[in-house]
Amino acid sequence: MAVLPRDDPPGCQLVAANGWTLVSDDDFEAAQREAVAGTAWVIDGNSLATLPIRAAAADTIIVVDPHPLVCLLRILRRRLRYLGGQHSDEVFDRITGEVLRYVMTYRARHLPRVVRCISEHGRDATVLHLRSRRAVRRFVTETRRQRDIGRRG
Repeated sequence: MAVLPRDDPPGCQLVAANGWTLVSDDDFEAAQREAVAGTAWVIDGNSLATLPIRAAAADTIIVVDPHPLVCLLRILRRRLRYLGGQHSDEVFDRITGEVLRYVMTYRARHLPRVVRCISEHGRDATVLHLRSRRAVRRFVTETRRQRDIGRRG
């Protein structure tokens, strides 16, 4: 989970404190509440426990949901690239059987709970469900186009 306020550089992590030590659930929830109290923010993450906080405050929710086999191929590619070590952004490659099971069962077991939570708590938000790299590219292209039109207008 990373919180990226628009005015701050990337890398403000909420889950990880110094040295990627997990923060307490209470501290994590408090940081989520503080982040969404701002006027402009982007939060990337999949914590279902704090999704109600984010969904209730969001004007737009983007669910990126590639096919599980695509996810597994990307995991394999990262494993081969970093050989199970540390990435350049100081993240350790910790791929376990539990992670692989989560990826393979996400759409059936976890996504329905995410969708229900968004429906319940993000009623006023625009929800985009992007299932492919092509859909993500189209979204980014359209968003940039609209931004550029707004700058000219």
